[in-house]
Amino acid sequence: MSTNKEILAFNEDIGSAARFYMQHWMWVSETGFLIHPHVPLNRENLKIADIACGTGIWLVDLAKKVPETSQLDGFDISSAHFPPREWLPQNINLSILDASAPLLDQLVGKYDIVHIGRIVFFIRNEDPSIFLKNFIKLLKPGGYLCWDELDAGAMRPVPVSSSVQHPFCDKMDRFGRAWFTAHGLSSNWVGTLDKTLQDFGLEVIDFKRIPISNAMAKPWTITQLMATQDFIENDIIPSCEGKEGRPSAEEWREMVRNVIAECQKGVKLAMDIVYVVGKTHA
Repeated sequence: MSTNKEILAFNEDIGSAARFYMQHWMWVSETGFLIHPHVPLNRENLKIADIACGTGIWLVDLAKKVPETSQLDGFDISSAHFPPREWLPQNINLSILDASAPLLDQLVGKYDIVHIGRIVFFIRNEDPSIFLKNFIKLLKPGGYLCWDELDAGAMRPVPVSSSVQHPFCDKMDRFGRAWFTAHGLSSNWVGTLDKTLQDFGLEVIDFKRIPISNAMAKPWTITQLMATQDFIENDIIPSCEGKEGRPSAEEWREMVRNVIAECQKGVKLAMDIVYVVGKTHA
């Protein structure tokens, strides 16, 4: 994750942490696994890294599935959501790391498995290569790269029936897409992650796109509304202030309030989750 402060100043409050926990549990429910079943976990002394670890919850859940001799290291650009060390299993360590910066020598070739969780808004200009090069460098020969991602560009309002109107959701969608494009944050690259991994020499074990199910539509929409509200307040409004032709701060906030009202009447924010599993050559 880049240290660029121009954008992506996501809030670091407890609401954000709650959203990260909810997204994690919903992701596991929708995919049916914590880590892809083709990735072996039954070896002693496994070394596993989780990039963009956030609250560390992915590693906390993984610790229940791997031998106690495993070393589980979580990395994030900020420690704001790290639990106290005393609350974590003994084999989990969480550290600050800018995943776009040159790696420390001691991290190169260290890990059997590298997991990446939802960094779509940190990839600029449709080019994940600066991150992917580092992720691959972290791996041992024959190591596994497991990348979970949101296809944010595919998010769209879907009403429960044609009688449910959603003009503000549509307006937000238009304004949001324009803002993301203007800031180099479009996400078409997510849909070709398998080809990107192949271009970087990895064998692709699996690649899937999974639409969020109707059973998960309500909680998923709630978390996306929380994220949207956070993103607009902390990133979009500051970048639009005083610029001609852009909505004012109050217009953005009014738009959010109306989007929430429409969703409460039966509009879901549909989105696809995407995962890819790759393997380096032994």
